[in-house]
Amino acid sequence: MILGVLLALRGIVLRAALGTFFGSGLLFSVMISAFFIINGLSLLSKQRSAYLLIVVLALLPAYGSFAGSVHLLAHLVKGEVVRNWIDTFASVMGVLQLLVIAALYFTLLSRATRSYVWGRSERAQLSE
Repeated sequence: MILGVLLALRGIVLRAALGTFFGSGLLFSVMISAFFIINGLSLLSKQRSAYLLIVVLALLPAYGSFAGSVHLLAHLVKGEVVRNWIDTFASVMGVLQLLVIAALYFTLLSRATRSYVWGRSERAQLSE
């Protein structure tokens, strides 16, 4: 859920920084955010397809988030953090996204989460 909000916010900031902010950019940002929110909430009902979708599709923004992190490092080395604040803010969002993706995978691949999603449901246990 947090990843979807960060992706949407970073997309809006980058489009505003480039001066190419259109309604379609806002639409795509809302769609990405809604996708992660809906799939995150469907994990509460132990839907295995939602688990697999999040595991696979959360990797897509990882490369861009890593690039944003390296871009922030370049801004810090060159001393351009204050001069180009919109670009710096977008790079900080990339760092936050990378941290959220790492935390997401740490949580998704933990034993407790895997046993919760892939374990037997309560209905199956009651019917036996």
